[in-house]
Amino acid sequence: MTSKRIGESLVREGIITKSQLKQALEIERQKGGFLGKILVELGYLSEEELTGHFVEKYGCPYLPLVNYEMNPEAIKMIQEVVARKYLLLPVDKMGNLLTIACGSPLETKVAEAIKELTGCRVVSYVSTISAIEKAIDLYYGELKKGEKR
Repeated sequence: MTSKRIGESLVREGIITKSQLKQALEIERQKGGFLGKILVELGYLSEEELTGHFVEKYGCPYLPLVNYEMNPEAIKMIQEVVARKYLLLPVDKMGNLLTIACGSPLETKVAEAIKELTGCRVVSYVSTISAIEKAIDLYYGELKKGEKR
């Protein structure tokens, strides 16, 4: 699903307006990034509304990252720059299955890229943007500390 289609879904549900979507899509086109995060940064909806939309409208499973310990081996599978760019966090790896938490679980291109990058099947959960960003800071920070020792 594309950013535009996700945005149109938010408009249909009355969460944002067409003009808000148009402005956010223009920012996404100019600067890149994740449409949902742009909409949140513009103040057009809250992280909770965005995450709730994915859960309620599309049945995406929700994974609260607070008090959840990530698997260090999973973290090592995806570079920090990739995690930040696509707003995702590798959570766990069991065999050939990689679990990720992401801000936009409907972006199939991202899941396909992660599958190709890691050679694993990917299971996506949705989480809030701020929870993902905090976890990226924490876990990749710990990874860097461990490499310096």
